[in-house]
Amino acid sequence: MSNTHAEAAVQAVTSSLLEAKQQAAAPHIRVAHAWEPARPEVRVKLIRNTKGYQWEISYEGPDLVQVLVTLRQADAELREQYGEPVE
Repeated sequence: MSNTHAEAAVQAVTSSLLEAKQQAAAPHIRVAHAWEPARPEVRVKLIRNTKGYQWEISYEGPDLVQVLVTLRQADAELREQYGEPVE
């Protein structure tokens, strides 16, 4: 092996070792993304026609009892405001 080939081989190994050492010394950064769960919201579609009002109420949640209570409250408020829904 000629001197220039040996020097090139030593330089390549030295360069690889230096790069590996720099990567090992570099700090690792960890990024964690977190989202808050969306709060449930009551959605009301109010329809006015010639005979009066109709509405659709939607609400989602993990607790069925709470969902039903919320839907009943929304319906009661709509009935108070707009009267009985028409068919």
